[in-house]
Amino acid sequence: MSRSQSTDKRQPAENLQSAGGYGSQLGGSQSGFLERLVWLIYPPMPTLNSIPVATLTEIKKHIFTPGGHVLNVGAGDGEGCGKRLWENLPVNDTQITNVDIGTGDNVDILADAAALPFKDGSFDAVVIQAVLEHVENAPKVVSEIFRVLKADGIVYSETPFLQGVHADPHDYNRFTLNGLEFLFANFDKIDSGVSVGPWCSFVWLVRDGFSSCFNWQPLYYASRFALSWILAPFRYLDYLPNFGVARERLASEYYYLGRKSNVQ
Repeated sequence: MSRSQSTDKRQPAENLQSAGGYGSQLGGSQSGFLERLVWLIYPPMPTLNSIPVATLTEIKKHIFTPGGHVLNVGAGDGEGCGKRLWENLPVNDTQITNVDIGTGDNVDILADAAALPFKDGSFDAVVIQAVLEHVENAPKVVSEIFRVLKADGIVYSETPFLQGVHADPHDYNRFTLNGLEFLFANFDKIDSGVSVGPWCSFVWLVRDGFSSCFNWQPLYYASRFALSWILAPFRYLDYLPNFGVARERLASEYYYLGRKSNVQ
């Protein structure tokens, strides 16, 4: 598994916004000791990826093929709940190119997801996690993904449904599972489902709902801090078997895995 060495960073840094999702801007200017201290006490994010191991393994097999070239759109800092996809990857010669609108250790190329700087049919797979909520024109981004994929190329997306606004730097969209499948209608669906379950929705909504009762900022932030730690264990209930419709209807996030269709 190799990472692309391309580093086209010609855009002025002052014109770029930091990307990477929850807590991505934390600790950037801290000293080493202070940064470690902040990360030690910083509360856990309200979401956990709960895709079954067997399902996730199959998803990886579709994406990370031997000799394939994968485009990771919205690479950020690689620390969100979507990082589970990138753990324990198959050992092969897959090449990965990481694209984002902001600089970072995990970013190879600076680019707008709605205007990808690649030729048609350049990639065997495209991964886009926790990005489509932050773009103004999601159909345009999906159209660009379709364009840069080779024939029969794979797309994999993780996109939120029941999550509070988390501008990074903007927040425009939420998708039901049906809405996500409609967004990728030009692809042939391989699989789709819940990537972050309803208990994570519960944690996010209770934390934000209760803390919104306080106008005084110190109390507001103190309540969010305390509730994030108190409610965090509830997230793990999403790992329990759940055969009810509520898991899908109240999910915090959905995933979609598809193949580029040759029929327009």
